[in-house]
Amino acid sequence: MPSRISSRGWGGDHTFKIGAAWGMFGAFPQSIGANLIGLYSFPTNTAFNPSLATIYPWRFQIRLGQIDFDQDDWKVFTYLQDKWQLNRKLTLQLGLRYDRQDLTPTVKVAFAPRFGLAYDPFGDGKTLIRGGVGKFYNLQPIAIEATLLSQAVIGPAYVYDTGQVTSPAQTGTIPTNVCLQPNGSDGLALIGPGCQTFLANERARVNAGGYVNDQPTLDGPDRRLPYLWSYSFGVKRELISNLAVSVDYVGNRGKDQLGTIDINEGPVGPNGRTVTRLARTSSTRRES
Repeated sequence: MPSRISSRGWGGDHTFKIGAAWGMFGAFPQSIGANLIGLYSFPTNTAFNPSLATIYPWRFQIRLGQIDFDQDDWKVFTYLQDKWQLNRKLTLQLGLRYDRQDLTPTVKVAFAPRFGLAYDPFGDGKTLIRGGVGKFYNLQPIAIEATLLSQAVIGPAYVYDTGQVTSPAQTGTIPTNVCLQPNGSDGLALIGPGCQTFLANERARVNAGGYVNDQPTLDGPDRRLPYLWSYSFGVKRELISNLAVSVDYVGNRGKDQLGTIDINEGPVGPNGRTVTRLARTSSTRRES
Protein backbone atom coordinates (compact mmCIF):
# COMPACT_ATOMS: atom_id res chain seq x y z
CA MET A 1 0.00 0.00 0.00
CA PRO A 2 1.55 3.38 -1.01
CA SER A 3 1.76 6.39 1.30
CA ARG A 4 2.70 10.04 0.73
CA ILE A 5 4.39 12.49 3.10
CA SER A 6 5.20 16.16 2.40
CA SER A 7 7.85 18.15 4.24
CA ARG A 8 9.64 21.51 4.04
CA GLY A 9 13.23 22.11 4.98
CA TRP A 10 16.37 20.09 4.33
CA GLY A 11 17.32 22.45 1.49
CA GLY A 12 13.91 22.71 -0.17
CA ASP A 13 10.48 21.10 -0.38
CA HIS A 14 10.21 17.29 -0.24
CA THR A 15 7.40 14.97 -1.20
CA PHE A 16 8.08 11.41 -0.07
CA LYS A 17 6.31 8.31 -1.36
CA ILE A 18 6.75 4.85 0.09
CA GLY A 19 5.09 1.57 -0.69
CA ALA A 20 5.40 -2.17 -0.27
CA ALA A 21 3.68 -5.37 -1.35
CA TRP A 22 4.00 -9.11 -0.96
CA GLY A 23 2.40 -11.79 -3.07
CA MET A 24 2.21 -15.58 -3.25
CA PHE A 25 1.49 -17.07 -6.66
CA GLY A 26 0.75 -20.65 -7.48
CA ALA A 27 -1.06 -23.25 -9.52
CA PHE A 28 -2.08 -26.30 -7.47
CA PRO A 29 -2.26 -28.08 -9.80
CA GLN A 30 -2.27 -26.74 -13.37
CA SER A 31 -2.85 -28.87 -16.45
CA ILE A 32 -0.03 -28.42 -18.95
CA GLY A 33 -0.36 -29.62 -22.51
CA ALA A 34 -3.26 -30.56 -24.72
CA ASN A 35 -4.72 -33.57 -26.52
CA LEU A 36 -5.45 -35.52 -23.35
CA ILE A 37 -8.16 -37.77 -24.80
CA GLY A 38 -6.65 -38.54 -28.21
CA LEU A 39 -7.16 -37.13 -31.68
CA TYR A 40 -8.00 -39.08 -34.82
CA SER A 41 -7.39 -37.58 -38.27
CA PHE A 42 -9.39 -38.87 -41.23
CA PRO A 43 -8.80 -38.46 -44.98
CA THR A 44 -12.56 -38.02 -45.60
CA ASN A 45 -15.61 -36.60 -43.84
CA THR A 46 -17.57 -39.84 -44.05
CA ALA A 47 -19.01 -41.09 -40.75
CA PHE A 48 -16.88 -43.89 -39.30
CA ASN A 49 -17.92 -47.47 -39.91
CA PRO A 50 -15.54 -50.25 -38.71
CA SER A 51 -16.73 -52.53 -41.53
CA LEU A 52 -15.50 -50.15 -44.28
CA ALA A 53 -11.72 -50.04 -44.72
CA THR A 54 -11.79 -46.89 -46.88
CA ILE A 55 -12.90 -44.59 -44.04
CA TYR A 56 -10.38 -45.59 -41.35
CA PRO A 57 -8.21 -42.82 -39.82
CA TRP A 58 -4.71 -42.16 -41.14
CA ARG A 59 -3.26 -40.60 -37.97
CA PHE A 60 -3.71 -40.77 -34.17
CA GLN A 61 -2.11 -38.61 -31.44
CA ILE A 62 -2.47 -38.51 -27.65
CA ARG A 63 -0.54 -37.05 -24.71
CA LEU A 64 0.65 -39.62 -22.16
CA GLY A 65 2.16 -39.30 -18.69
CA GLN A 66 1.91 -36.54 -16.10
CA ILE A 67 -0.66 -33.90 -16.93
CA ASP A 68 -0.98 -31.77 -13.76
CA PHE A 69 1.95 -29.89 -12.22
CA ASP A 70 2.22 -27.89 -8.99
CA GLN A 71 3.94 -24.51 -9.29
CA ASP A 72 4.54 -21.80 -6.72
CA ASP A 73 6.43 -18.54 -6.37
CA TRP A 74 6.47 -15.54 -4.07
CA LYS A 75 7.49 -11.94 -4.60
CA VAL A 76 8.02 -8.93 -2.36
CA PHE A 77 8.88 -5.33 -3.19
CA THR A 78 9.22 -1.97 -1.49
CA TYR A 79 10.20 1.47 -2.72
CA LEU A 80 11.03 4.97 -1.47
CA GLN A 81 10.75 8.08 -3.62
CA ASP A 82 11.49 11.75 -2.96
CA LYS A 83 10.41 14.65 -5.16
CA TRP A 84 12.88 17.30 -4.02
CA GLN A 85 12.26 20.88 -5.16
CA LEU A 86 15.47 22.69 -4.28
CA ASN A 87 14.26 26.06 -5.64
CA ARG A 88 12.05 27.57 -8.34
CA LYS A 89 14.39 26.38 -11.07
CA LEU A 90 15.49 22.88 -10.07
CA THR A 91 13.52 19.78 -9.04
CA LEU A 92 15.04 16.35 -8.46
CA GLN A 93 13.39 12.91 -8.36
CA LEU A 94 15.25 10.37 -6.20
CA GLY A 95 14.10 6.81 -5.70
CA LEU A 96 15.10 3.30 -4.75
CA ARG A 97 13.13 0.09 -5.31
CA TYR A 98 13.80 -3.33 -3.78
CA ASP A 99 12.53 -6.58 -5.33
CA ARG A 100 12.88 -10.19 -4.26
CA GLN A 101 11.58 -13.21 -6.15
CA ASP A 102 11.86 -16.84 -5.11
CA LEU A 103 11.64 -18.19 -8.68
CA THR A 104 15.15 -17.16 -9.78
CA PRO A 105 17.87 -19.57 -8.58
CA THR A 106 20.83 -17.18 -8.59
CA VAL A 107 19.76 -13.56 -8.09
CA LYS A 108 16.74 -13.27 -5.84
CA VAL A 109 17.41 -9.78 -4.44
CA ALA A 110 17.44 -6.69 -6.64
CA PHE A 111 17.98 -3.01 -5.82
CA ALA A 112 16.92 -0.53 -8.50
CA PRO A 113 17.93 3.14 -8.10
CA ARG A 114 16.16 5.96 -9.98
CA PHE A 115 17.20 9.56 -10.59
CA GLY A 116 15.55 12.38 -12.53
CA LEU A 117 15.76 16.15 -12.82
CA ALA A 118 13.83 19.06 -14.26
CA TYR A 119 15.63 22.41 -14.63
CA ASP A 120 14.28 25.78 -15.74
CA PRO A 121 17.50 27.67 -16.57
CA PHE A 122 15.88 31.10 -17.00
CA GLY A 123 13.20 30.82 -14.34
CA ASP A 124 10.50 32.03 -16.73
CA GLY A 125 8.63 28.73 -17.10
CA LYS A 126 9.28 28.60 -20.86
CA THR A 127 12.41 26.43 -21.07
CA LEU A 128 12.81 23.05 -19.46
CA ILE A 129 15.85 20.80 -19.37
CA ARG A 130 14.94 17.31 -18.18
CA GLY A 131 16.62 13.96 -17.86
CA GLY A 132 16.81 10.80 -15.85
CA VAL A 133 18.29 7.36 -15.41
CA GLY A 134 16.93 4.29 -13.69
CA LYS A 135 17.27 0.57 -13.29
CA PHE A 136 14.20 -1.59 -13.89
CA TYR A 137 13.97 -5.31 -13.09
CA ASN A 138 11.62 -7.69 -14.89
CA LEU A 139 10.15 -10.24 -12.48
CA GLN A 140 9.82 -13.64 -14.14
CA PRO A 141 6.44 -15.27 -14.83
CA ILE A 142 5.47 -18.56 -13.20
CA ALA A 143 5.17 -20.04 -16.70
CA ILE A 144 8.96 -20.50 -16.63
CA GLU A 145 8.57 -23.08 -13.88
CA ALA A 146 5.82 -24.80 -15.87
CA THR A 147 8.15 -25.10 -18.86
CA LEU A 148 11.01 -26.53 -16.79
CA LEU A 149 8.73 -29.07 -15.08
CA SER A 150 7.01 -30.30 -18.23
CA GLN A 151 10.08 -30.36 -20.52
CA ALA A 152 12.66 -32.03 -18.27
CA VAL A 153 15.34 -34.41 -19.59
CA ILE A 154 13.52 -37.37 -18.01
CA GLY A 155 10.26 -36.45 -19.63
CA PRO A 156 7.17 -36.58 -17.39
CA ALA A 157 4.95 -36.71 -20.50
CA TYR A 158 5.14 -37.07 -24.24
CA VAL A 159 2.82 -37.09 -27.24
CA TYR A 160 2.41 -40.48 -28.89
CA ASP A 161 1.92 -40.05 -32.64
CA THR A 162 1.37 -42.82 -35.15
CA GLY A 163 2.44 -40.51 -37.95
CA GLN A 164 0.40 -40.16 -41.12
CA VAL A 165 -0.04 -43.29 -43.23
CA THR A 166 -1.21 -43.64 -46.82
CA SER A 167 -4.87 -42.72 -47.14
CA PRO A 168 -7.09 -45.77 -46.50
CA ALA A 169 -9.59 -44.06 -48.80
CA GLN A 170 -7.14 -44.71 -51.65
CA THR A 171 -5.68 -48.08 -50.62
CA GLY A 172 -8.92 -49.63 -49.41
CA THR A 173 -7.02 -51.42 -46.61
CA ILE A 174 -7.19 -51.12 -42.85
CA PRO A 175 -3.97 -49.57 -41.38
CA THR A 176 -1.67 -52.01 -39.58
CA ASN A 177 -1.07 -49.84 -36.48
CA VAL A 178 -3.31 -51.03 -33.66
CA CYS A 179 -4.15 -47.43 -32.71
CA LEU A 180 -5.44 -46.78 -36.24
CA GLN A 181 -7.95 -49.60 -35.83
CA PRO A 182 -10.64 -48.03 -33.63
CA ASN A 183 -14.00 -49.41 -32.65
CA GLY A 184 -17.04 -47.35 -33.48
CA SER A 185 -20.77 -46.86 -33.48
CA ASP A 186 -23.13 -44.10 -34.60
CA GLY A 187 -20.38 -42.72 -36.83
CA LEU A 188 -17.88 -42.22 -33.99
CA ALA A 189 -14.38 -43.70 -33.83
CA LEU A 190 -13.42 -44.91 -30.32
CA ILE A 191 -10.01 -46.14 -29.12
CA GLY A 192 -10.02 -49.92 -29.44
CA PRO A 193 -9.00 -52.36 -26.69
CA GLY A 194 -5.68 -53.22 -28.39
CA CYS A 195 -4.68 -49.56 -28.53
CA GLN A 196 -5.84 -49.02 -24.95
CA THR A 197 -3.50 -51.79 -23.75
CA PHE A 198 -0.61 -50.37 -25.78
CA LEU A 199 -1.17 -46.82 -24.46
CA ALA A 200 -1.46 -48.05 -20.86
CA ASN A 201 1.96 -49.73 -21.16
CA GLU A 202 3.46 -46.60 -22.74
CA ARG A 203 2.03 -44.39 -19.97
CA ALA A 204 3.45 -46.71 -17.31
CA ARG A 205 6.88 -46.47 -18.95
CA VAL A 206 6.73 -42.68 -18.97
CA ASN A 207 5.55 -42.49 -15.35
CA ALA A 208 8.42 -44.79 -14.32
CA GLY A 209 10.97 -42.36 -15.80
CA GLY A 210 11.66 -44.41 -18.88
CA TYR A 211 11.16 -41.65 -21.43
CA VAL A 212 14.12 -39.40 -22.28
CA ASN A 213 13.10 -36.10 -23.83
CA ASP A 214 15.35 -35.49 -26.86
CA GLN A 215 14.52 -31.74 -26.90
CA PRO A 216 14.42 -30.70 -23.22
CA THR A 217 14.48 -27.20 -21.80
CA LEU A 218 17.18 -27.00 -19.11
CA ASP A 219 17.51 -24.36 -16.42
CA GLY A 220 20.73 -22.40 -16.71
CA PRO A 221 22.93 -22.43 -13.58
CA ASP A 222 23.15 -18.63 -13.56
CA ARG A 223 19.60 -17.51 -14.39
CA ARG A 224 19.11 -14.04 -12.95
CA LEU A 225 16.46 -11.37 -12.81
CA PRO A 226 16.56 -9.53 -16.15
CA TYR A 227 16.96 -5.77 -15.95
CA LEU A 228 17.22 -2.61 -18.02
CA TRP A 229 19.13 0.61 -17.49
CA SER A 230 16.87 3.26 -18.98
CA TYR A 231 18.00 6.84 -19.53
CA SER A 232 16.68 9.97 -21.20
CA PHE A 233 17.59 13.61 -21.80
CA GLY A 234 15.62 16.41 -23.45
CA VAL A 235 15.05 20.12 -23.86
CA LYS A 236 11.65 21.75 -24.28
CA ARG A 237 10.99 25.38 -25.18
CA GLU A 238 7.73 27.29 -25.43
CA LEU A 239 7.73 29.37 -28.66
CA ILE A 240 4.34 31.05 -28.36
CA SER A 241 1.25 30.48 -26.30
CA ASN A 242 0.02 26.88 -26.75
CA LEU A 243 3.02 25.93 -28.93
CA ALA A 244 6.27 24.35 -27.80
CA VAL A 245 9.06 22.35 -29.40
CA SER A 246 11.14 19.63 -27.75
CA VAL A 247 14.13 17.44 -28.55
CA ASP A 248 14.59 14.24 -26.55
CA TYR A 249 16.83 11.20 -26.47
CA VAL A 250 15.70 7.93 -24.85
CA GLY A 251 17.85 4.81 -24.55
CA ASN A 252 17.81 1.40 -22.90
CA ARG A 253 20.49 -1.17 -22.20
CA GLY A 254 19.45 -4.60 -20.97
CA LYS A 255 21.26 -7.47 -19.33
CA ASP A 256 20.43 -11.03 -18.25
CA GLN A 257 17.47 -11.12 -20.64
CA LEU A 258 15.72 -14.48 -20.90
CA GLY A 259 16.07 -16.64 -23.98
CA THR A 260 16.64 -20.18 -25.22
CA ILE A 261 20.12 -21.21 -26.31
CA ASP A 262 21.16 -24.22 -28.40
CA ILE A 263 23.98 -25.74 -26.32
CA ASN A 264 25.41 -27.25 -29.51
CA GLU A 265 25.93 -23.74 -30.82
CA GLY A 266 29.54 -23.01 -31.69
CA PRO A 267 31.49 -19.89 -32.72
CA VAL A 268 30.68 -17.60 -35.63
CA GLY A 269 32.28 -18.91 -38.83
CA PRO A 270 34.05 -16.99 -41.62
CA ASN A 271 30.76 -16.50 -43.44
CA GLY A 272 29.23 -14.77 -40.42
CA ARG A 273 26.93 -17.68 -39.57
CA THR A 274 26.97 -19.63 -36.33
CA VAL A 275 28.77 -22.98 -36.46
CA THR A 276 26.94 -25.97 -34.96
CA ARG A 277 29.21 -28.27 -32.95
CA LEU A 278 27.03 -31.34 -33.61
CA ALA A 279 24.70 -32.29 -36.42
CA ARG A 280 21.38 -30.53 -35.94
CA THR A 281 18.99 -33.46 -35.82
CA SER A 282 16.01 -34.33 -33.66
CA SER A 283 18.21 -36.59 -31.49
CA THR A 284 21.04 -34.10 -30.87
CA ARG A 285 19.39 -30.73 -30.60
CA ARG A 286 19.19 -29.35 -27.07
CA GLU A 287 17.89 -26.12 -25.58
CA SER A 288 18.70 -24.48 -22.28
